[in-house]
Amino acid sequence: MTENQGISFSGGYVTISGPVAAGPHATANLYAAPAGTPDDALRQVNLLLLLIREHHAALADAGVAEQIALKVRAELTAAKPDPDRVLGAVGRLTKRVAAVGALATAGAGLDQAVHALFG
Repeated sequence: MTENQGISFSGGYVTISGPVAAGPHATANLYAAPAGTPDDALRQVNLLLLLIREHHAALADAGVAEQIALKVRAELTAAKPDPDRVLGAVGRLTKRVAAVGALATAGAGLDQAVHALFG
């Protein structure tokens, strides 16, 4: 007898709008930020910092990525954040973390949150 470790969809038309994973030790992560507030962006950058620290060994430039994330957090907590500085740093940060799935997803959530905040 074989073990089915796949995913089966049945019952008509199926639309999947999020991550799906199958197989042993597979994971599917979805990190999405609600739009528009500094708190949303701060939650996303704090999540990304946590994940950078957790996946440090899998990331080529983890130290640099962490420093950029810390600068983003500092800018977001400033009395008057500079949108260009935040958006530029988040763009650089998402490129650095793109190679690790959970980090790439969290980076996309951060990017979405800062774009919702600053336009």
